[in-house]
Amino acid sequence: MKKINRKFIIYSLIVVGIICIIIVIGNSHCSSKSSKPKAEYVRTDPNKSASGIDTRTERTNQKELSDGITADAAIVYNASTGNAIFEKNADRREYPASMTKMMTGILAIESGKINDEITISKAASDASYTFLKTGDKLTMSELLYMLMLSSNNGAAVALAEYLSTPGENFAAKMNKKARAIGMMDTHFITPNGMHHNDHYSTARDMAKLGAYCMRNPQFKVYVDTEQHRARWKVPAGKHYACYNENKLLSLYDGVNGIKTGYTEPAQCCLATSYEKNG
Repeated sequence: MKKINRKFIIYSLIVVGIICIIIVIGNSHCSSKSSKPKAEYVRTDPNKSASGIDTRTERTNQKELSDGITADAAIVYNASTGNAIFEKNADRREYPASMTKMMTGILAIESGKINDEITISKAASDASYTFLKTGDKLTMSELLYMLMLSSNNGAAVALAEYLSTPGENFAAKMNKKARAIGMMDTHFITPNGMHHNDHYSTARDMAKLGAYCMRNPQFKVYVDTEQHRARWKVPAGKHYACYNENKLLSLYDGVNGIKTGYTEPAQCCLATSYEKNG
């Protein structure tokens, strides 16, 4: 496996008249490292976006744009066409951190079991940054709010355990889905993005995942929610206020998701969906 660049990832999605996704990796605001690798920047058509819309009046010199992005890798991805409007080192392998939870969330939703009651295991309660205790019981839907808003690592473990089957563990399901989506340079190990050397993806692959997830109406409800009070089945009366860590939801009209994240090797991460006139 080629060497992975251990830096920060931001994934965004931007479009005019459609839905698009932007991904940036290695932001200097989250890293003390000042040296940046040489950028590879691409624009397939200098006069038109991937949707065919003329962009002469909006176009910025691509070299200046690339240099102006304080991240090692980036992509502006048209979710409707699957084309990249802009990219910078989009195929470099990176650690996706909690961006991983997009895959965990969509697999849970597509299972059709969001109303099922899940018992929290010791492994889930032992995960970092969780308020779950062994023996707690919550519906899958409440765990999804905790997963996608508060980035709860224990919720990811609980969902992975519940959806694993004797013949196929959850990581295998994640990787199988990744291939089906067209993520050919991605390998998942953990359901929450906690660091593992062989857990990696690229800006382009994560843009594909974000675009796929945002086509699901239920997924969009979770990631477009700014706050939610998760309520336990057991113990009765226990509840927890989840606040969406994607602050862009309240800052910009049109932003409707998706996921933040951080680990020390990956640094800061953000996936944001933006839809205008869509």
